[in-house]
Amino acid sequence: MEAAVSDAFEPNQPGVFDIPAETYHRAPGVSNSMLGEMDPPARLPAYLATPREVTPWMVMGTLIHQRVLEPNRPLPKLAIRPAKYGPDGKDWNGNATECKAWLRVQLQAGRIVQTQAEADRVTGCVDAILKHPTCQDIFAAGRSEVSIFNRLDVGGGRVLTKARLDWIPDDSDSIVDVKKVGKGKAAAEEFIKLAIERRYHVQAASYRHNWNAQMGTTDPREKFTFVVVEDEAPYLVNVIALGWRTMELGLDLYFEDLDLYRRCLEANRWAGYGDEPKVVEAPEWVFRKGGRL
Repeated sequence: MEAAVSDAFEPNQPGVFDIPAETYHRAPGVSNSMLGEMDPPARLPAYLATPREVTPWMVMGTLIHQRVLEPNRPLPKLAIRPAKYGPDGKDWNGNATECKAWLRVQLQAGRIVQTQAEADRVTGCVDAILKHPTCQDIFAAGRSEVSIFNRLDVGGGRVLTKARLDWIPDDSDSIVDVKKVGKGKAAAEEFIKLAIERRYHVQAASYRHNWNAQMGTTDPREKFTFVVVEDEAPYLVNVIALGWRTMELGLDLYFEDLDLYRRCLEANRWAGYGDEPKVVEAPEWVFRKGGRL
């Protein structure tokens, strides 16, 4: 069943929307990624006030997402960074005046700069996903980059939440997210460790909950599936759905984090490590070694 997704977005209004990423990120509401920056809560205001540095890793992830999930959308303008520069063919040096000038021209033209190796890895990841039999079924039909806003009851109040879902496949009971990982990390036993470390289980549970809060009566989703691709040849792909116990654990953590966010917001106080001095002892293994590392 096709989701009832609207493009008539208004800030602070619950719903499921088809809006640009820039609109979503500017919109009010607390996301799972924001909650992940609250350990301790004092980190969140600093995180929100600091412009995000765009890394090559992030660029690769964005390009993979767009080429898999939105193949009909025009791709960003790309520029492949030369391996050499100057008449003598020197190795590229980001501190060299000529290299800085070349980079400045590309950025002013609105281009995304990649090395040839980075571009090749993006192509390798995309091709591997699109050739994977299960992925061909998953991405045959559906909606991409769906934004959801809710007002959820948390503790003694309500919190405006937001989530942006990679893929809502048609005729499915799952929500799908694409993850690019390092060599060996797409293996199921490695990915679950990575998922816990990076709060992917909280992401999965929160996205499913927010979707069902809006669409549960017409298009409920019971599962959350990760399409995981390794970013080195042979670009291995794994399709992994989180088990129900892991999803429930993630949902419990999500609501604990939401409640902490609500209390900080209401009090306008974002605590750090506490105001009182503390006494700490070294771990037991230090004593066993006589204080030597």
